[in-house]
Amino acid sequence: MGLHRQNMNLVLSTDAKPRLKWTQELHQRFVEAVNQLGGADKATPKSLKRAMEIPELTLYHLKSHLQKYRLWKSQQSLISIENNQEDAKEIQSSDDHFQESAVIQSSRGICSDGNQHPINGSFQIAQALQMQMEVKKKIHEQIEVQRHLQLRIEAQGKYLQSVLKKAQETLAGYNSYSIGVELAKAELSRLVSMANSGCPSSSISELTETGGSSLRDMERTQMRSAVCSMESSLTSSESSGRKGDMQQKNEIHDTYKSYTASVELPLMDIHPRDNPVNTCSSNQGKKRSGSIICDGVFAEQPLASRLRNGKPSTFGDTYFSQLFYSYNLLGCPILSHRHKEKNPPYLTSDVEDVSGKSFDYIVVGGGTAGCPLAATLSERFSVLVIERGGSPYGNPMVSDKIYYGFPLLQSDEFSSVAQSFVSKDGVKNHRGRVLGGSSAINGGIYSRASYDFVKTVGWDEELVKEAYEWVESNIVFKPELTIWQSVVEFGLLEAGILPYNGFSMEHIEGTKISGTLFDEYGIRHTSADLLGTGNSENIIVLLNATVKNIIFHVNGKGNESIVRGVRFIKSDGSTSQTYEAYLNQPENSSSRGDVILSAGALGSPQILLLSGIGPEKHLKNFGIPPVLNLKGVGKEMKDNPGIALLVDTKPLYRFPDTPQVAGITKDMKFIVEGGIIPISFNATRMPIAIKLAFPESKGTLELNSTDPRQNPAVEFHYLEKEKDLEECTKMAQLLSKIARSQSVVLFLGKEPQDNLMSSQDELKNFCKKNVRTYYHYHGGSTVGSVVDDDYKVYGIKGLRVIDGSTFLESPGTNPMATLLMLGRYQGIKIVRERENTTVSCSPPPP
Repeated sequence: MGLHRQNMNLVLSTDAKPRLKWTQELHQRFVEAVNQLGGADKATPKSLKRAMEIPELTLYHLKSHLQKYRLWKSQQSLISIENNQEDAKEIQSSDDHFQESAVIQSSRGICSDGNQHPINGSFQIAQALQMQMEVKKKIHEQIEVQRHLQLRIEAQGKYLQSVLKKAQETLAGYNSYSIGVELAKAELSRLVSMANSGCPSSSISELTETGGSSLRDMERTQMRSAVCSMESSLTSSESSGRKGDMQQKNEIHDTYKSYTASVELPLMDIHPRDNPVNTCSSNQGKKRSGSIICDGVFAEQPLASRLRNGKPSTFGDTYFSQLFYSYNLLGCPILSHRHKEKNPPYLTSDVEDVSGKSFDYIVVGGGTAGCPLAATLSERFSVLVIERGGSPYGNPMVSDKIYYGFPLLQSDEFSSVAQSFVSKDGVKNHRGRVLGGSSAINGGIYSRASYDFVKTVGWDEELVKEAYEWVESNIVFKPELTIWQSVVEFGLLEAGILPYNGFSMEHIEGTKISGTLFDEYGIRHTSADLLGTGNSENIIVLLNATVKNIIFHVNGKGNESIVRGVRFIKSDGSTSQTYEAYLNQPENSSSRGDVILSAGALGSPQILLLSGIGPEKHLKNFGIPPVLNLKGVGKEMKDNPGIALLVDTKPLYRFPDTPQVAGITKDMKFIVEGGIIPISFNATRMPIAIKLAFPESKGTLELNSTDPRQNPAVEFHYLEKEKDLEECTKMAQLLSKIARSQSVVLFLGKEPQDNLMSSQDELKNFCKKNVRTYYHYHGGSTVGSVVDDDYKVYGIKGLRVIDGSTFLESPGTNPMATLLMLGRYQGIKIVRERENTTVSCSPPPP
């Protein structure tokens, strides 16, 4: 019965992770197999795999293709070919450009996996829109099911209270000293308190109707009824019915009740109403790999018990347990095994563990570039990483996708994982202050730089590819789109952002699905995870410490400054006592290591200035003795200006949704994304945002004070150049077109306003008033003015800068992938350079 592979041309994609493409011949075999199995409704991915006998076909691709085929079969029974032709003619007469899109899409096909569509060219735009309507109907058919599930979840909640109390009583009698048990006791106390608060879930219908839930989310919601083996409690509890009034506090507000600030975003709202709704959060469960013990007790995790200087490693021990210790939203503990094979590095907040000691390399900043850099160097050398923030592990606001965006709402002066700052332009912005840097607080979008960018910078293309693949093999995943992400995807295509590329790591023209740092269970994997790939015996990570300045030694001739180490203070503001760490000084001076600044586009220029490297006049204003009059420090500061439209009617509580789908225009100037972001702890909005990839306007960075814990003063001069302002008007027009697309309108359930903007003057005024950051600022220590092509600071021996402050231009796309790559890339180059034992100091530019 099986269909054999004889004479079959199997075609693989050219992606970083190759997959089988759906060619016309392969699809024909697929249809034959479906027919043999009794039709699309009876066929399953497993039965199709057996019938087709093609090992290269995965169940994932068969499932995706079968779903599309079923939708198409259903569609064919509703719409005749004649009606399709009439619809296409109507579209052609109403919009010539839209007709061109339809032709291109018909020939290419619009498939979520980026391959040829099985409809063989007859899949017109009208059919696509009709399919969306059918999908929405199916979603609403599931709403009633979800309402019944809501009753079951509430019943489980009652049962959970008794389970947690019983577990708490059991653990109370466990007297053996164990960090794992102590953590369990503390967490159970918190969960009991939370369960007793009785906060019910938000209505599933509300979440579905407002677009805050996905089919994947629904599946996870259904799964919760079996996760903790609570079925026995449901029969007696379901008849109790739903509570009449929902309490006004959600789980997030209960847990983080001290953070109640609301953030006003400079976004253009299509709809005038702006009334936040204070509702209760939905306890959306999620499945994760690992062992689950649902009576509230978890198996004791192994600990990374390491000793330094005869002292137990408090942070080193808890790093391992926190890495594997987490809970789903029903309160069941989950032990993740993803990183179990990796040996974590030594983490500490005790400055005495580091003070006065020497290392081959000191990396200042455990952020997006700093972590892969340190991991690579540790393969051969001892490395100290000094990070001004704390550990991301054990913090759900960092690790869980459902809390995406919330860290930006709770920034404080010294300890929050996101540190806010307002540029002199008046635009609010944020920078990461946690191990992992901004990769711990951003949208997790992963997209490589374009080939043109790599060539322009002058990097080794083969080594760049190798470094990207190393990052991707450790912390990058292929996303599964939510409903809203799919709506944005169709809206971009309707607006003419073509071709459709499906999933791709590359920065290419058209509409694409980018990689993500969130795994299939919604857990974020930051650059900090890359530290586990290095030699843990060679890495020490000092947390909650801020570098104050660099220590120099002037040689006997007095004409060359040599770096000896760094001075640092505690980040919490409790004291200004200074500590020091040094570079090893081998007999062969040519094989010495470096202090490497990876503190970001604000942090690295700031440390250079505080160390006396920069414009001499500015340094004297703060009483800083000049070491080198390097005028390029703090110059060439750029931020990618963006604008956004709020397409939803009013703030509601939905689950946050990362902007995973990107639209890249033909000239590569504009990038469009859409997500769901929190504007407070009980309300979210749905913006579609667009950024200018290569602005001409640029600004400066200067010191605000000599305290390194304070933000420097930065001004980006957004849209100052007339060309940037003109490009912004084009961005506004494109956003308006996407917001009016039938996909977005259909999803929202009402027509958007048509009187947004008309004249060029209105568009320019809108841009000036609503310009916002895209969080992709760069510059301040650029190649050619502050560092040479090897990222060594001009005129200083033993000092490098490796991060986004060295970029003259952003990679165009989200820079995170390129910064992760850069850390690995430069780490490899440094190791190779040390093998050649030829180290030189470049003279400063004239």
